[in-house]
Amino acid sequence: MLSSTTEDGEIEVRVSGYKEKEVGKVVLYSTTMGVVRKTYQDCVKVKKILRNMMVKYEERDVFMSREVQSEVRDRMNSDVILVPQMFVEGQHIGLANALVVSSSTAEDGEIEARISVG
Repeated sequence: MLSSTTEDGEIEVRVSGYKEKEVGKVVLYSTTMGVVRKTYQDCVKVKKILRNMMVKYEERDVFMSREVQSEVRDRMNSDVILVPQMFVEGQHIGLANALVVSSSTAEDGEIEARISVG
């Protein structure tokens, strides 16, 4: 949620509409900074799982952009940035380093994959 004061002194409140902007999207907040090895490896692992499951996702790198850092702080309502974080259609799924992938084959031969946060 963002707020500002207009010229006539009124406070204007703008609610960030992530759900409206991210309909049909999977957003992954991650980092390409390899200094904190475990965090970096968790991000690489999650991206690999999503690619292997052919999940189309939008990656937002917190290392490369202060704007992305501010965005994830706003979305998490926290000053601490923990990645990888996953959002599906604007809904926070969780810290994505605990992804569990399961798949099953239906009677018609179609493979159904479920990705959940453990």
